[in-house]
Amino acid sequence: MFDNGNHVALRRDGVAVVLKAPENEMPQVEYWGRNFGVPSAEDGLAALDAMTLKVTPLAEKPDAALRPSLLPQGAEAFAGRPGLEAYRGTTPVFVRWTAVETQVAEGGHELLVHAKDAVNLVGLDVRLRLAEGGLVLMDERIANIDMEHDEPLTVNWLDSVLPVPRRADHLTQFTGRWPLEKQLQTGPLPRGSVTRDCRHGKTSHESPWLFIASDGEPLFDSGEVWACHLAWSGNQTYRLDNLPQHEPLLGAG
Repeated sequence: MFDNGNHVALRRDGVAVVLKAPENEMPQVEYWGRNFGVPSAEDGLAALDAMTLKVTPLAEKPDAALRPSLLPQGAEAFAGRPGLEAYRGTTPVFVRWTAVETQVAEGGHELLVHAKDAVNLVGLDVRLRLAEGGLVLMDERIANIDMEHDEPLTVNWLDSVLPVPRRADHLTQFTGRWPLEKQLQTGPLPRGSVTRDCRHGKTSHESPWLFIASDGEPLFDSGEVWACHLAWSGNQTYRLDNLPQHEPLLGAG
């Protein structure tokens, strides 16, 4: 997924999310963080482009600058863990969206995305909403739109991800056992694609609970943090993709 499309800006209670919405492609999150006075005009938002790309644009290097989408996939040249893994029978399904519609809901706090892969007959609805207090909520629903055959679509995982700025250099997560749940673990941001799984069929004591990226070690009364929590009490995976081509991604599914 390359750096193209018009901008969409959501703002609420001191937090801003800026996306790029290419025609018939999954939107890309360009910025998620404190609202520093994010402009509304397209030319003002365009100034964010170079600021948030981790590598230089195409004119200065052999490869185009990559910006992962809301659901990163190998078809978008994303080299980390794909956001969706699915099968029909024993055949893997590698989605590539043939039609994508985006709509900003009334109030300017919510983006609705409807995507369709007409080749693999897969549909996706994404709702990205800024709730009170600036909390970002993401809801994704995958659908089998093959109406002519009985073969089901088997989904192994479906993840939600958002980028964090390059200055975030520490990761805080949690582990534990009974009765020592939620033991804090903080260290340098790992390189590569990293996952933490919980596969007891319930949240369990060693659940990661949160992935927290921060600029330096997180403090209780100062500094900036970007955190991810999965609202699900069953099996779960938390993920970090800290790859050379783009800003780190936090996510879960």
